[in-house]
Amino acid sequence: KNQSQLKQIDTMRIFKSCISKLTRKQYQVLYFQVSGGDEEKRRPMKQKDLSQMMGIPLGTLKPLLIRAKKALGDCIKKQNAAAEGAS
Repeated sequence: KNQSQLKQIDTMRIFKSCISKLTRKQYQVLYFQVSGGDEEKRRPMKQKDLSQMMGIPLGTLKPLLIRAKKALGDCIKKQNAAAEGAS
């Protein structure tokens, strides 16, 4: 396998590992926001629509999404740094 294929495999491994570390609620809000969006325009589901679909007040949903995205991003950065340090 070439270098870019190996990098892609490593990226997927890191992503899956980090997704698995989210709480169930964090995973759900991220999953539904991405999967319930407008595929043609490649846009996530609007928070208002997500809030209604999940039965979560918008004021509760927004910070939950922010924390989920931050946790995922922080985990990916940490694991990427560790992977680069091991190379």
